[in-house]
Amino acid sequence: KYLVKTAQKMTWQMKPGPSERIRYPGEGPYDMRLGYSKLPDYLARLDQAGWQIDRQAKISMQMERADDLGLFLPYHEKDQAGLSLLDSDGKSLHQGRYPARTYERFEDIPEVLVNALLHIENRELLAEQFPTRNPAVEWDRLAQALMEKGISLVDKNRNVPGGSTLPTQIEKYRHSPEGLTNNMGDKLRQMATASLRAYLDGANTLPMRRNTVMAYLNTVPLAAAPRFGEVNGIGDGLWAWYGLDFDEINKVLSKTPAARDAAYASALKHALSLIVAERRPSYYLAANRK
Repeated sequence: KYLVKTAQKMTWQMKPGPSERIRYPGEGPYDMRLGYSKLPDYLARLDQAGWQIDRQAKISMQMERADDLGLFLPYHEKDQAGLSLLDSDGKSLHQGRYPARTYERFEDIPEVLVNALLHIENRELLAEQFPTRNPAVEWDRLAQALMEKGISLVDKNRNVPGGSTLPTQIEKYRHSPEGLTNNMGDKLRQMATASLRAYLDGANTLPMRRNTVMAYLNTVPLAAAPRFGEVNGIGDGLWAWYGLDFDEINKVLSKTPAARDAAYASALKHALSLIVAERRPSYYLAANRK
């Protein structure tokens, strides 16, 4: 109830002239790639060159307070950025999008791909019996991770499982410096922001949870491929690392059980490899492909 009430106050509006209440994102990979982190510098240089701000976002006092507490700005983020050039008649001359290959709707994702991702990363995320649950925290996983961490202080060779859900992982690779969790403070920051973001559309978080699955598949970092550059998302990953057509893979993975064949197995193998590789993308995709 507290999160729902607080999240509804995380708002912003476009207002004429320079905004007297605006905050800019930090040094997270997402914020740097999209240019958000450099906005104060860009605006200062434009001002010196004689340009003026016509309209700018004014955030709510509650969102300003969230930023003061060290949280990332909780708003609806886009999975895809780019540039569209139109002629005088409004017809498209050129369009560049990054990532280039994404899912537009949750329903477009093959069910087997959703199930594979959730089985590996976050099995309870889309459970429907608790429509108002906070998807950012799974208390049993978190408790187990903390217990295993304590045991690892004695048993140095013990492998400690992570307690991160998909919402907190997205906060990490988008907004934490270098996309890393360096300490407990970073983890709490990710969990708190993901918790607020989950309730931006109200108490029922199931639609937001579905969007989280789509956002993860669209934007998960998958290292950098030769002759392509930085890779984000399963769609671009299939093309950059394996030369596979995104639309064709989705078509094959959507086959009914009776129609599944060797092509289906191959498509699933390649898509699954990218989901697994997210743990150590540079190691698995670049240094240790085999």
